[in-house]
Amino acid sequence: MNLSPRPVEATPLAHDRVYRRLRARIMHGDLPPGHALTLRGIGKEYEVSMTPAREAVRRLSSEHAIQIKDNRRLTVPLMTPERFEELVALRIAVETHAALRALPYISDIVIDRLTEIDGSMDRFVAERNADQLTLLNQAFHRMLYSVNPAQASLPMIESIWLQLGPFQR
Repeated sequence: MNLSPRPVEATPLAHDRVYRRLRARIMHGDLPPGHALTLRGIGKEYEVSMTPAREAVRRLSSEHAIQIKDNRRLTVPLMTPERFEELVALRIAVETHAALRALPYISDIVIDRLTEIDGSMDRFVAERNADQLTLLNQAFHRMLYSVNPAQASLPMIESIWLQLGPFQR
């Protein structure tokens, strides 16, 4: 009989799990601009107490993905033409930089995988499946930028995607 303790599996903290799932929903455009949220609703949806919901919202607010209004209401931010232009210009600049820095590390294997993803994206365009198209588009770009072993721009790029996510559709 083995009496040694069972290995403890690493489980994400509740606030981190809520943060990652809510962040992905916003980044993928699942929540439209102006969408109202409540801490109670977030807690219920993700089956957590108010404290993890509050911590997740705090983090998302610091990334400009959720706005906390004066009356403590939570919303997905609205977009102005000026802000949209600024985010698109940033996206072009940072993603161009990341792609150029990744080029020396592109292998035939990476090209084959990017080609596969691109083919799947074409299929989802034809099917008008915006959900899968968004996921694959981000996977394509992540793969491309991540081949650079010194890449440091992906967090910045994801921050821009997060702010543009609600407007993708």
